[in-house]
Amino acid sequence: MLLDVRFFVGRLFGWDRESTASTRESFATRLTATDYSRSLVPPGTQDGFFRVVYRFENERLLELINRTAHAAALSALVKTANAYRFYFGVYVRNVGHFTQLYIALSSDRSFSQAGRLSVTLA
Repeated sequence: MLLDVRFFVGRLFGWDRESTASTRESFATRLTATDYSRSLVPPGTQDGFFRVVYRFENERLLELINRTAHAAALSALVKTANAYRFYFGVYVRNVGHFTQLYIALSSDRSFSQAGRLSVTLA
C-alpha cells in the first residue's frame, strides 16, 4: 500500500520521469566494449522500474534514475567449494531532498549514508 501511495504521488509531481541527463549519467556509459557485448541483455533495456546496465551469467546490475534518486542494485551468485553465495548490493546517490526522505521512510539508515554502497551477504 505504501508503494502505491508513493507511485501515485510520484506520478502527480513527476518525480519518476527520466530526464535527458539520465542517459548521460547512466552506469551503462562506463561499460567497456567487451562488457557491453558480453551482456546477455542489451544495456538500457527496461526491467520493471529499473533499466539493465548489464547482465552476465551470474551477475547483473540494474539502475534507476529519476528526480528523487540515482540508485543501482547489484546481485551476484558465486560458486564456492561446497555451496553458492549470493551477494546483493545497493547504491543510492543523493540527487535532492527527496532522496533523504525516501531513505528515511524505507530503511533504518541515517541521512548521511546516502551515496554509499551497501552490500549484504545472504
